[in-house]
Amino acid sequence: MTIADDVAGWIREAAARADSWESVRSELQARDPEGKDLRLRPFIFAFAYALHERSSKARERAGGPFGAMLAGEGWRFPPAVKDVDENDVAAWREGVAEINHPVVQARLGDLLWVRKSRPDPRHAARAASDGLREVAADQNWRNIDRVRCLSRALELARETRDADRQAAAATEMTAFAEHEITSASAGPGVPLGLVRPLVALPNTEQPDGLDECCASPVLSRHSRSPGAMGSSRRLTRYVASSVQSSPKSSAYNK
Repeated sequence: MTIADDVAGWIREAAARADSWESVRSELQARDPEGKDLRLRPFIFAFAYALHERSSKARERAGGPFGAMLAGEGWRFPPAVKDVDENDVAAWREGVAEINHPVVQARLGDLLWVRKSRPDPRHAARAASDGLREVAADQNWRNIDRVRCLSRALELARETRDADRQAAAATEMTAFAEHEITSASAGPGVPLGLVRPLVALPNTEQPDGLDECCASPVLSRHSRSPGAMGSSRRLTRYVASSVQSSPKSSAYNK
């Protein structure tokens, strides 16, 4: 199948103005408030999903990185990725092929990877990882969404065993954390969100500058471990809450 020119144009316009996944969904749904245009349905679904961090309880409940926007007893919107109609999945594949915009590549490529949609889900995952990093560089997006994009880009790179993309994502996460730590209004939330996935990596794969981030007063004063102010390695036991043994173990290797 091929995406109709008008639909592809609407998606491009929404992606170009996006400052969140929800903004894309909202703009597309406004084109079809009655829900009668089935050409738009797969893309409204795609941008309605909530992206959950790896270590979050929400991901555990959702059973994967994408959760429902709305849910009730016996129903949810959008449907679980595994339950999406194959025709809608085919539209996602066409979207990745036809619309070269990072917002589109990031979301549709990621969904195709989660769905393991043939012919090449690994290619889709790598396109998503690249797109997520580009989205994270857009300061019009909320910091929390930018953190989640980088964390997911790192995760996709590891899942596809792409060392170059993993290193790029890790470097960008460290740089973002360093910027937030030195910001006059910095709190611990954004840096912790960036550091947590990095300290879960094997020591040999952790980026330069990570120890300095962990040792910063912004993070170390929030450690529960006595004496953590003087040891970034002890702090990793706090920020890497998903790692249950030593800091050398990796949550990604499970």
